Amino acid sequence: MKFEYRFQNLLEIKEREKDEAYVSYQNAVHQFEKAATTLYEFLRKKENLEQVQSNELQKGFTVNGIRQYQQFLQSMTETIDHWQLEVIQAREQMQSLKDELLERDIECKKYERLKEKNEESFLQFIQRHENTQMDELAAIQYSHRKGN
Repeated sequence: MKFEYRFQNLLEIKEREKDEAYVSYQNAVHQFEKAATTLYEFLRKKENLEQVQSNELQKGFTVNGIRQYQQFLQSMTETIDHWQLEVIQAREQMQSLKDELLERDIECKKYERLKEKNEESFLQFIQRHENTQMDELAAIQYSHRKGN
């Protein structure tokens, strides 16, 4: 007799879903890291721009130069705001996919535990069946010896 798990196909489907959820989560992590890196780079650029502007103001700066720096700084601020939103959305997406992955993993583990319990019950059944057969064989041998 061979053990056959009646929910094997379902377990395989759940494992595939878990693997797909893992890939989606990894992609979300990558997107989050990419957005966060871009945001960080823009923040550094803004910081450097403000430092340059401060140095130029100390040296003496034309009104047009100040105006250009302010426009560029405003544009940089808008870009940073955009990337902050991107980072927030990427983080939320990543968290959502992490929760889904956790849920898929729990589902998978349920079916794996059920399979283990069923296999253990099957092995106990086989053991009892073999013991019964051995008892019957011993009784037959005993009756043959006694009969001889």
